[in-house]
Amino acid sequence: MTGFFCFLGGLGLGILYIALLWGVVIRLPKIQHKGAWLMISAFVRLALVFMGLVILAQKDIGRFTWAFAGFLLVRFVAIRYEKKKIQALLKGING
Repeated sequence: MTGFFCFLGGLGLGILYIALLWGVVIRLPKIQHKGAWLMISAFVRLALVFMGLVILAQKDIGRFTWAFAGFLLVRFVAIRYEKKKIQALLKGING
């Protein structure tokens, strides 16, 4: 049962990561120092995910594996979902 809760925690971390990334991307046109903003937000997002994985794992590689699997699942689903939109956008730009 512990692996299931770690998996759910990993899903939550993945959703948090994608939501924070999306929030940064949405605000980019209004930001003056885009590179600095992206760099700082990347460090913050990675630190939050790393801390969350460490807390979920509690020095157990099995728990870490379940949590990381949940995180990766959210990442793959988000990429697959957005890939179609990006391809359509690029098709419209390139004619």
